[in-house]
Amino acid sequence: MIVRTLTFQQISDSRFNGSELELAKLTSGVESSLSALPGVKIQIEELRCLENAETSTKSWRQRFNVQKVGRKTTWNDVYKAVNSVKAVPYDFVSMSSFFE
Repeated sequence: MIVRTLTFQQISDSRFNGSELELAKLTSGVESSLSALPGVKIQIEELRCLENAETSTKSWRQRFNVQKVGRKTTWNDVYKAVNSVKAVPYDFVSMSSFFE
C-alpha cells in the first residue's frame, strides 16, 4: 500500500562547528520525540558524510521518513516534535507503508 510519507533530513556541518556526534544527538532527539507519538513510524536512513576537498569541510546528513496512521496524531504534532529538536524543511512523498 502506498501512503503519504513526510521526509526531511537533519544536517550537521563543520563550517558551523558541526560534527558527526552533533548529528547523532539530533537523530536521537528526533527519534525520541517521534516515538512518543501514537501511530507514528519512522525510518531513518544511513548516515551520509559529504566532504569538500577544496575547503576541507564535512557535512553529515541523515534522512528521516515518517508515516502515521489514524487521526489521533496530526501532522502538526509531528512537525512540533521534530522542531522541538531542530527545525528543518519538510516534504511529502508517496512510499510503501512501514506498517505492513
